[in-house]
Formats: sequence, C-alpha cells, structure tokens
Amino acid sequence: MPPSIDRGQSGKHRLGLNRSFRPWLIFLLGLLTVALLVGPGRGWLPRQGSTAPHHDHPRPNQPAIASRFDPYIPQQPVKRAAAANPAKTVDLGLHVENVYQLSLKDKTFWAEGWYWLKWPKAVNDIIVKHKIPLDGIVEFTNQIEAGSFNIQQEQADSVLQPDGTYYQLLRFSGKFYIDDLDLAAFPFQRLALPITMELKPDELSCYANSPYGCISLKDDSDLRGSVIGEYATINGYDVKGAYIKQYSHQYNTTFGTPGASAFDSIDTSLVYGTSWTTAFWQYIFPLLVLVGLLLIAPSLPGSLGDVRLAIPTTIMLTLIFLQLGYRAELPALSYVTYLDWLYIYAYIISIVTFVLFCWGINAFAKASDDGGEADSLRAINRVDLLSQVCGGVGLLLLLSISLFLRG
Repeated sequence: MPPSIDRGQSGKHRLGLNRSFRPWLIFLLGLLTVALLVGPGRGWLPRQGSTAPHHDHPRPNQPAIASRFDPYIPQQPVKRAAAANPAKTVDLGLHVENVYQLSLKDKTFWAEGWYWLKWPKAVNDIIVKHKIPLDGIVEFTNQIEAGSFNIQQEQADSVLQPDGTYYQLLRFSGKFYIDDLDLAAFPFQRLALPITMELKPDELSCYANSPYGCISLKDDSDLRGSVIGEYATINGYDVKGAYIKQYSHQYNTTFGTPGASAFDSIDTSLVYGTSWTTAFWQYIFPLLVLVGLLLIAPSLPGSLGDVRLAIPTTIMLTLIFLQLGYRAELPALSYVTYLDWLYIYAYIISIVTFVLFCWGINAFAKASDDGGEADSLRAINRVDLLSQVCGGVGLLLLLSISLFLRG
C-alpha cells in the first residue's frame, strides 16, 4: 500500500493527473461511439434476405410458406402478374430427410430426401412428344459435383391419378452450394440452406417464343408434415423452420438462341439458428477470460512494472491464435462479424493496457529519481482504475448486442 497523501496537495499534481487520464478517456469513448454507430449497419445485426436470389426476377403466385416450425419469412411476398394456367402447371413437392457435412468455409452442405411431381395431360403430351426423362423435368440449380449427385425414380413410369394428373416420386442425394451466406452475426447467425429447383427442358420454359406457351411450376410441399425431415438436424444448430419462394428465373443470356430464356423455379430454404449457449461457451467465453485478465491486470501495484508489462503482450499473442483458429472455419468475408468486433475491442484493450503500463513504468522511474514515489503511485492507481471502468463498461455494451442476435 502506498503511503497516504494529504488531499490538500497542490493543484499542480491534480492538474497533471487530469491531463494524463483525459486523453485515454476521450480515446476509449471515441472508439466505443464509432463502434456502436458503424457496427450495426456494417455487420453486427443480421441482414434481411431478399424474396428471390439477386439474379432472378420474382414472379411468385403464392406467399412464402413457413413450415410447422417457427416461421422465418424475410419480406412480404410479391404476387405473380398473371395467374398460372392450371392446364400448363407442374406441381413440385419436396421433403428433405437428411442434412449433413455442412461446411461454412466452402459454403456447401449435403442433403438427401424426396421430391414429387404432378402434371396435367397437356404437359404430359409435351413430355411424351419430346421424350423428356422423368428425372429431367426439373433440375437442382445449386447442386455441385454432378458426378456424386444421384436421382432415383421410385416408379418406373409416371402414375395416372384419379383426377387425371400424372405423378412421379423421386429420391435425390447430393451436395449443394449456399449462394447467400450471411455470417455478420457470427457466432449467433441464422443459416438458410437453399435447395433450388427449376424446370429444365426448353420445351417446359416460359418465354415469348415458346411454342407451348408458359409452363409454370407451383409448390406442392406437404407443409402439414413439414419439408424438414426427422434427421435434418445439424450439430450446434437449432431447426428454426423453412420458407419457400416461387419465381421465374430470367437468365441474363439467350444461350445462343432467339429470345430470352426463362424458367419457373422454386427455392426451398431450410433455416437453422446457432444454439446460443453453445456459441457462447465455444467462442465468447474464452475471449471474456482474456479480456477479464486484461481488466484485472491494472490492479497489480504500479511498482511491479516488468510483471505488468508482460501481461498484455502475452494475452495479445493468445488473442491472435484464437482468432486465427475460428477464422479457419469461415470463408473469406467482405465484412466484419460480431465476433470480429469483440476481438477488435480486445486488441484495443491490450494495446491501451500496454501503453498504460509503459507510461506507469516511466512515471514511477522518473518519480523515484525525484523522490515522489507516493504521488506517482497514486496517479498510476487512479489512471488504472479509470481504464478498468471504461474497459468494463465498453465490454458490457458490446456483449449486450448479442441479445439482439439470439435466434
């Protein structure tokens, strides 16, 4: 304990002390203000998705449909300009049984399940005339690695239903690409895993020069039983639901043929949210331990300069390795995630603590030469306390943002 000092000491010491901690206070408050103003608009809060992929022209004839789980519908539905002709409409239903091997870094996942098709006699005449295979009526537009993709028909031929429509059930298994992966709220993000299907043959397209008119694709998923199957769970994530978007895919090329190419599409997105407790203990808690050590470090006596100086440098190296570790799980991003902001704040605290300790060592060494160790220790302790309070308040404000990111 440093010796007590008369509170009636000269204003010179008080003025010098105020000048010493005032820049640190302004610096910390300025950083915190910039982070709070810029952060939410640049990546802290989840961005709402669009009703259709950016390269498509939405033309849905039904609202987005939520599953029996909690709905996650991004925006208000956009209605189709003209109602689809039932005589030229293919009904498509989807049931995803398994989802596995999710890779955020590669933006891919594997899925398997069933899809079924129903079509009227007019469409069946087109299929028979052009010998269109039943597994080639629709295609999965975001599937990758075609060599490992598999589609099997459950029936050898289409089945004529009592209502005069034709029916075919098919099983699929393959790897899919996640086009719009939003990790701004990582590790509290929502994942929308899309499975996009559209009419494949040119004879079933929807553009002005089509000899058969516009062939439409309509959703027929059994949402009462959910499009999400029993085993479509992912470790570390909670199933939030599904939403379906119907639109016309207008390609930005003619593929060398006259007229624009347009095909009706259905995008079924399976929505998952990270488990808040799992994300906290895996990503946030280790960071809190390190920041806590940084905030406690100024409590050491100011005379222990070498011991105090070693703490922020060691913690900064640990922060670098921790950040590189979780960043290896993510793809290259053009924005800063919520966890990145926490690490940036931890780096700032480390640098400020290191500079603060350097100042304390120099101030104590100079005071020792002048015989003013007691005044110097008192000044160091007051600045240390101020840095702890400011650092703690800033950390609490940053952590409170996670309440808005919980899914």
